[in-house]
Amino acid sequence: MTKTDPIAPGDRPQAPPARRAQRRPARRAGGFTLLELLVVAGLMTGLTLLVSGLWRHYARSFGDLATRAQLVQELRLATCSLAEDMGPAVGATVMGEGRLMICRDGGDAPNGQPDWAAPDQMVEYYLSQGRLIRHDCTGGAELTVAQDVASFSLHDAGSSLQMVLCMGKGGLSRQVTLLWSRPT
Repeated sequence: MTKTDPIAPGDRPQAPPARRAQRRPARRAGGFTLLELLVVAGLMTGLTLLVSGLWRHYARSFGDLATRAQLVQELRLATCSLAEDMGPAVGATVMGEGRLMICRDGGDAPNGQPDWAAPDQMVEYYLSQGRLIRHDCTGGAELTVAQDVASFSLHDAGSSLQMVLCMGKGGLSRQVTLLWSRPT
């Protein structure tokens, strides 16, 4: 047996260059990185905030629309009731703040004049706790004509009577002005 000479550090055998190039990088495990998940979560949060803001705006608009429709319906009911009583009326007088007395000619031989007693029919309108009330003085029946009434103001101008009806609910308001001319 022969003694082997020590190998100098520069004399070590090296792998052929083709083998070094064939080394593969370490395989990455499947799935998403934490950074990718954070970006997606941020985008989803932003989209959710945008959609909820739009939805809140549309929901409020629909709520206002329902309130407006209710106010218009109440106004229509009140004006129809007043028009029905004022159409055949021969007289109307303001009885006080927000009180209106209407006289309709009645009996077998109507005279075309307000007698303010039987056989004429008297109807009174007045405001009570946000409701417009119709009181049939002849029959004694009371009926709530409209709710959410803010004011019922009357102005007697001699030959005509001006009625202003204001409705309000939820920050919204509507107003209608009716004019009745006394028969000649």
